[in-house]
Amino acid sequence: MLAWYAPDACVGGFGLADRVVEYCGFAPGDHLADIGCGNCETANRLAARYGLYVSCVDAFPRVAPEISDDKVRFFKAEAEYLPFADSTFDGVMFECSVSLTGDLGATFREARRVLSPGGYLAVSDFESNEWLDAISAAGFGMESVHDCTSAVLEFWGQIILDYGLEEASRRVGFDAKTRPHGQPRYLLAVARRGGPF
Repeated sequence: MLAWYAPDACVGGFGLADRVVEYCGFAPGDHLADIGCGNCETANRLAARYGLYVSCVDAFPRVAPEISDDKVRFFKAEAEYLPFADSTFDGVMFECSVSLTGDLGATFREARRVLSPGGYLAVSDFESNEWLDAISAAGFGMESVHDCTSAVLEFWGQIILDYGLEEASRRVGFDAKTRPHGQPRYLLAVARRGGPF
């Protein structure tokens, strides 16, 4: 069984969150927002492993948030209306959650508002020109886009071997309507907020 897999973890596992921390150079004491956090499992790990303060946001958590670190807080809110002051965070993350938001333009404008100048936006999700274009339209400078499909396939392959397809899909919350069809790519995009609004 995968040591880094946790029930209800994001599609890409913890490996993608680790890549974000390393790429962005987040340091102990930095403040991140995890939008669409689910049960806060990634946030707990980021706090424990890297010493980051993480504000978890989810409008409709499937399970009750399980906070295991005093550097993690949970807020029930929608991505388009974040309950934070301007320039609060060093980074904002969306792990396989941006595809579930209603208004991509409003979502990324709000993410930009709560980021400090020079702060990082990290989005991992199934490929969509819609969300890639919306990031740029919100005033972010795209720094990199990585194709993480092979990592996700490896992650899912091991979960399916460990639990079976039906149980693996149930644990992550996929059903026939949300499961991607065809062979979509899974991307990790990192962008940076420029100066003032």
